Amino acid sequence: MMRYLLYETQQNATMLSRELEFIKDYVEIMKLRLKSNTIVLFKLPENAEEMPIAPMLLLPFVENAFKHGVDDQENSTIMIMINQVANGVELCVKNNFFSKQETPEKKIAGKGIGLANTRRRLDLLYHCKHTLTTKIDDQAHEYHLQLKLVLI
Repeated sequence: MMRYLLYETQQNATMLSRELEFIKDYVEIMKLRLKSNTIVLFKLPENAEEMPIAPMLLLPFVENAFKHGVDDQENSTIMIMINQVANGVELCVKNNFFSKQETPEKKIAGKGIGLANTRRRLDLLYHCKHTLTTKIDDQAHEYHLQLKLVLI
């Protein structure tokens, strides 16, 4: 993970397989930190076709799921699915959020800037080649995110 951060993120692009491997490693480390009341469902494409992608583009969405989707006392579920499509990649994240925590959308309005910076980065690097949708289900206390990204 450190080699990836030090060397591959300095370039404008990396291969999708490398980015997915980094996310896989990140999720595995985060799972070690969780208590038994959190379920993590994680799916990556098998044998992803090589495509260039901006490094560290998907990670902020995965990080937010662990930051906002875990509670020490309450049961929670984090679902992360990454699928390769014909000309790109699709990321779906669903996680719980808890009333005492702010949702990622509310943090943007306050002092949180991670998601806002990632949206700006998407606009700069993949203008008209991405769709990012978020939905908050207050009744189920769930946050849903879907990113579709055209890479080639």
